[in-house]
Amino acid sequence: MKYAVSSPNIYKELKQKIKELGYEFIPSFYDTNLPLYLRYHADLTLTKLDDKTAVSSPIAYDYYAKKLKGVKIIKGISDNRDYYPNDTIYNAAVFKNFIIHNLEISDKSLLEQNKNFINVKQGYTKCNILIAKDKIITGDKGIYNALKNEDLETILIDDKSIELQGYSRGFIGGATGSHKNYIFVNGDLKNLPNLKMELNKICKALIDVKDELIRDIGSILLFEI
Repeated sequence: MKYAVSSPNIYKELKQKIKELGYEFIPSFYDTNLPLYLRYHADLTLTKLDDKTAVSSPIAYDYYAKKLKGVKIIKGISDNRDYYPNDTIYNAAVFKNFIIHNLEISDKSLLEQNKNFINVKQGYTKCNILIAKDKIITGDKGIYNALKNEDLETILIDDKSIELQGYSRGFIGGATGSHKNYIFVNGDLKNLPNLKMELNKICKALIDVKDELIRDIGSILLFEI
């Protein structure tokens, strides 16, 4: 079984392409604790640890435990709030055996995981990270420097043109998802030529949406059991 968890506001064409690849599309939980335009953002209520395990905020736990059959859902300790940084306590990125996040604000359930930890200043960590096979792509210079210091192969791009409803801009991680050989982009990669150039070096299975602006929808989280 394969699942794709993301906002119902994902482009319909991308949603259809994901389903055609065998993923069951699961609309993300609507968390009224979060700021209005972020309430459907999956990466604020669900932290993917690996293909078969995730940590959920308490308010979303029953929803994801029911929808993601076969995935072990760990119930977090604290719920989100509608202001920064308390809306980012589950917005950690997991790469190999590393949990990357601002560890001062991470939910305690994440800190209890048997992982190595990398601390960054940015609370919106997963929003700012696209994992592309064995590389990390980010538009956040602080994250880039922290990961380079850990000798992780990291690419810095300009992602300021990504849109996010209600805000001046979005982020690369929030507009994308990756799994196995696939990288999904919620919009047309021609709008980010520097990203397209880098991804073409890494992955040949790039799936985007022609002639659409790239929009941050709170990530596309993909599982396979």
